[in-house]
Amino acid sequence: MARGDENLKPFDFGSGHPASAQSAGAGFPRWLAVALVLVLGLGGGAAYLYYVDRDLGRELLEKTPLKPPVSVTTAYKWKDADGNLQITDRPPADGTPYETMKIRSDANVVPALESAEKSRN
Repeated sequence: MARGDENLKPFDFGSGHPASAQSAGAGFPRWLAVALVLVLGLGGGAAYLYYVDRDLGRELLEKTPLKPPVSVTTAYKWKDADGNLQITDRPPADGTPYETMKIRSDANVVPALESAEKSRN
């Protein structure tokens, strides 16, 4: 090889060669691939905790500052003049007898309605 022919090697894909720059980073950017893997992993983990192991999800949530404070709501249960069961946030105004219920925000329980139970039986 003569002097000055160093740059003409047939298989030299050095960092300055335009073809090597295109082939090395062609296609999907690496940061986007990493972000996609992270999003899919976190989404899969959240789906597992929500659908498969809810108790573990609750335990983890209780140990974080994300847990909302427990609140208690007062509800009033009474029957109107037609005999229909009513559950409201205010007691009836006309002196109708009513029952007071305390509903906690951390309990996922809907009070059973007497009329719904009677219609099933």
